[in-house]
Amino acid sequence: KAQGAEPPLVSLRYNPRQHYALRLGSIATPAMAYESMEAFRNRVAEYTSAVSSTIADQMVSLNDLFSSKKTEYKDFMEQYLKVKLAEKAKEWIETLPKLAKDNVEDPDMPGFVRRAIHNGIDSMWPDIRAELMWEIEVMVDGNEEEYSLAVEAGGKPNCVLAFFRYRLFPYDKSIWACLKDPVYLIANILALVPTYGIYAYMYVFFWAIIDRTDEYQLVYFILSFKGAQFFSWGLFKGIIGYTRYFVCTTFPDITELVNATAQNNITTGALRRTESTCEENGPGVVELYWVLIVSWLLPLLLVWISLLLLPCSKDKGRSKLKILEEAKKKEEQEGASNLGESDAKLKKQGGYIRRMLIFDMVIFLLCVGLMIVMVALQPETGKRSKWMKLIDAQVEDFQVLQTLYFCQFLYGVCSIVFVP
Repeated sequence: KAQGAEPPLVSLRYNPRQHYALRLGSIATPAMAYESMEAFRNRVAEYTSAVSSTIADQMVSLNDLFSSKKTEYKDFMEQYLKVKLAEKAKEWIETLPKLAKDNVEDPDMPGFVRRAIHNGIDSMWPDIRAELMWEIEVMVDGNEEEYSLAVEAGGKPNCVLAFFRYRLFPYDKSIWACLKDPVYLIANILALVPTYGIYAYMYVFFWAIIDRTDEYQLVYFILSFKGAQFFSWGLFKGIIGYTRYFVCTTFPDITELVNATAQNNITTGALRRTESTCEENGPGVVELYWVLIVSWLLPLLLVWISLLLLPCSKDKGRSKLKILEEAKKKEEQEGASNLGESDAKLKKQGGYIRRMLIFDMVIFLLCVGLMIVMVALQPETGKRSKWMKLIDAQVEDFQVLQTLYFCQFLYGVCSIVFVP
């Protein structure tokens, strides 16, 4: 260019041809041009790979989001349907008390009988409703996996306890299947024998083998023991006592009969009863006094110990729920807050049984008081005083022994309130 001439104007507008011409013109050799193209290709490949990786990550993220939303929606619909089904079942169950009252209604029924039936249905209905709702909830929302884990975590008893618990209290057998088991049959027959304290001692054995930390087993022991007491001491003891009185007052003594037969003196006069043998063969006389006392007091003590253990016991073996568990807890909390003071006490463990056992204790004290009064009114026999006989009755103290037998019979009859 000429000296002092102006430089040519360079266009600021981008020109691809000019750009690549300048680029290629700046490359000294073909090898350098190849390296430049290779570097450009690598950058394009890296950019493409980064874009592909980003798109793949976004697709995975979208897939995870879709799966989580799908799971949330599924859980929501499952919870919604189960809650709605439980609400509808509850509405249907609430109609059952009225149906029960309508079915037992009779226009000729006395008013006090009608009121007693209605009050009985109303008092039993909360427990029946709770059990019905629980069975429906387990059928709809049972959690078998959590239940299995809870059973395994509870541990297992030793082989002896496991044998007797299953043979005497099976959970998967009907009454007809249990009656085919000789262990179950023999144990339950012995638990109804009213003489020599066999009935009471069998229930001491039952109490020793049950799990005393399980709420159900404690309640079952109390109800089964007191219910069996009605049949053992109330029904069978009454039949045996009446039969022994009938025999000892009607028929001659077997020894006297044998002697008369051996002497060939079988006449009307020989067989005529000149005196009763009830002092020796009457009810309660043939049994030891301390056996009768222990068999009366020991099971009663075990029943009250079981009642005291109830607040510390656990609800074992009950089925588990999945979705409805939280809703059930919330409902129980709301129901507990709406309960009155008396109802709240009954909702505690052993609430109803506590009242029944207080009634049983009152009957027991009345029977003991009746025994003391009857012994005090009886005439003096022998050198010992009445009160010494009451404390330590011997075989010749038949009045005390028979009075104890009669009071135990009355106490057993009053146990009918525990019969299911």
